[in-house]
Amino acid sequence: MSQPKADSRTKPIRGLVVDHITYRLSTHLQLFRPKN
Repeated sequence: MSQPKADSRTKPIRGLVVDHITYRLSTHLQLFRPKN
């Protein structure tokens, strides 16, 4: 049997990780890319 509690707990965590990664990527791109 799959545990829905664990699934619901890992889903938002994965979303937060993706948000964090995209945020870091965007900030790094801004650092390397000259602002116009």
